[in-house]
Amino acid sequence: MGYNSSFTDRELLDLLREGDEAAFTDLYKRYWDRLYVVAMHTLGSHPEAEEAVHDVFLRIWKMRDTLVVRETLQQYLAAAIKYEVINRLRKQARRRRLFNGFEEGTAISSDPTGEFIREKELTAELESTIRALPEKCQIVFRLSRGQGFSHREIAKELGLSENTIESHMSRALHALRHHFQRLLTFF
Repeated sequence: MGYNSSFTDRELLDLLREGDEAAFTDLYKRYWDRLYVVAMHTLGSHPEAEEAVHDVFLRIWKMRDTLVVRETLQQYLAAAIKYEVINRLRKQARRRRLFNGFEEGTAISSDPTGEFIREKELTAELESTIRALPEKCQIVFRLSRGQGFSHREIAKELGLSENTIESHMSRALHALRHHFQRLLTFF
């Protein structure tokens, strides 16, 4: 099935639930521009806006079997991009606060030896936290973050489902985030 604007959104959603990639492509072509404009207007960054739209469609593809659209697809996508943009803005604000904290710390101390020691300590702390994870979780995390494998590649390599890989990554990232937030709070 090529791009066919005669299909309704509902028909495309039904085809999408059956795993029809062409239906997904049709939905993508139909709504990408609209979502991009919303994301770009709020985020103000071309790459960030494109990534936000990409992530919305990626989630739709991953959830295609269980996707529930109560109203219209247009309303669903409008809400999805809104929440994606809000989450990105929150992350940007967190990064700025963290960066500003590091920047202020750097301004106070321009001791290269001290910075090197702190970097080594943080690296050791990170490694210790990773080693505390369950074995499969460690392997998945190292393949993803250390070697740059995609979730699909890791799933194939380890003979696990992509959902299992995502679960391991989620657990690893949660543990790291929790540990380092506690560490930052302590300092």
